[in-house]
Amino acid sequence: MATQKTILYDDNCPLCCWYTDAFVQTGLLTPQGRQSFTDVSLEDLESRLDLARSKDEIPLLDDYGGPTLYGIDSLLYLLGQRWAWMPKIARFAPINWFLRRLYKLISYNRRVIVAKETPAGAFDCSPQFNYFYRYVYILLTLLVGVSGLLAYGLTSGTLYLLGLIILFLLFPLLKIKEYPTRVNYLGVMFTPLIPMGMLLWLTAFFPLVSNVFVGLAILVTSWMWYRRLRFIRG
Repeated sequence: MATQKTILYDDNCPLCCWYTDAFVQTGLLTPQGRQSFTDVSLEDLESRLDLARSKDEIPLLDDYGGPTLYGIDSLLYLLGQRWAWMPKIARFAPINWFLRRLYKLISYNRRVIVAKETPAGAFDCSPQFNYFYRYVYILLTLLVGVSGLLAYGLTSGTLYLLGLIILFLLFPLLKIKEYPTRVNYLGVMFTPLIPMGMLLWLTAFFPLVSNVFVGLAILVTSWMWYRRLRFIRG
């Protein structure tokens, strides 16, 4: 157990809250070893913490003044306490390269994935805006969504449905003037294509219950788009 480490997390990001809590529940961290940015005095940590980097890569502080780990290094340190082979495999150059890019892809897009902003008056540890990783994320959502429709069977009906979905998602862009805001909007509204595509993939493997997965895809994506439209409108 990492009794000498403290992880700082973005408490306005449900994704961050979930996986850091999982570290506590599985015994990789003590309850005291998980603290949110809101609950700590950042002034007391200035000498130990690169605050700008901490917004992009989750920091793992050493309680006895040792070096602070960031991002994928902090996660591998914690996981390596139970599975010692993980950090060893992660040192292999191609795997290390992939893990670091995957971490950045998720981290830079975590706020559009969860569709949540920092409440007024709270400490804002949103990641910096990165065009490259935002575009990669948007392309990924399209790839997963379209491949799911292909797996299900892209008939004329599903092709028509895909066209309606794209028009539905792109139409509000006509009212958005600022370019970064447009890219943010696309990230927020294209995210439901990922669970939709993944559920439709399952129809190819389990054809006897394909209607169940189609129904789930409709329910999940409809709920996500409804919630995201409310988020966009404020």
